Amino acid sequence: MKQWILALVLGGAGLYGLQAQQIVRKAAVPPAVVEEFEYRFADAENIVWLKQGDDFYGARFALKGMDAEAIYTPTGDWVQTELDIAYQEMPDSARSYCRSHYPDYQAKDVKKVSTRRHGILYEIKVLGGVKQIGMTFDMHGKLIEEKEEDAQAPVAEEPQSAKDKLNKLLKKKE
Repeated sequence: MKQWILALVLGGAGLYGLQAQQIVRKAAVPPAVVEEFEYRFADAENIVWLKQGDDFYGARFALKGMDAEAIYTPTGDWVQTELDIAYQEMPDSARSYCRSHYPDYQAKDVKKVSTRRHGILYEIKVLGGVKQIGMTFDMHGKLIEEKEEDAQAPVAEEPQSAKDKLNKLLKKKE
């Protein structure tokens, strides 16, 4: 299970990229998950509850006008939260990397991913011409992952399995 969580975090999959997710009623979510969510996100609005197999529960919601999603284990342990943020909220070194390597690109889909195990990560997609680049930075703005996608082709939610992504990331660090 730890490998799946790491793959979700570093791969930016969140609940949007999980294959067998389903929308569920609040009554179908374990009370420990609901209690922890309501404590952690008391100001959440427009909550949609989700379930991924037997391993995870989640919620998509709005928080102070920004889209967010949170993931929990069935026992109510918080796993991660993704929050849409403005480009200016990324660390200076991450923004500097984007400007120097992709000066003619436009920032799209910027997220702050808070995790229980790996701390804070930042994810960004930049778009230029027919290329889209997805990047993940650590909390200090150090690049962790960078990948290129065809911007004109429809982007699949999860082009490869989380296990494949994890294996690729672990090989890259060696």
